[in-house]
Amino acid sequence: MEEPAAAAAFPDPPEDPSPSPSSAPSPAAAAPPPGPRELAAAMEAVERDVAAISDSYASLFASLRVALANVTSTSAENMECLGDVVGRLQESGTCNDIVSAIIHNNSRSKTANAII
Repeated sequence: MEEPAAAAAFPDPPEDPSPSPSSAPSPAAAAPPPGPRELAAAMEAVERDVAAISDSYASLFASLRVALANVTSTSAENMECLGDVVGRLQESGTCNDIVSAIIHNNSRSKTANAII
């Protein structure tokens, strides 16, 4: 007598399940494309971030110059060490990526301002 009760408690799943209407559609299909104002706002946010990163690097290099001045005996030695550090950053692509982002962002900002 317990078998029918067990069967009722755990019904068999449907053989051919169809997608439920409550399943979320893909985000790309659901979201409308951003308008000019949204694009401009996003580009302004990127511009602020790029400026903050640029300021951070400027501060980093200023601190580096001070630190090098404290441990090197001549200006020439100081500049040589600074050149080595900058060269290594360029080799890693970090400086190039930031400069590229700034240039790209500046050109896009002009385009966004023209749209608005």
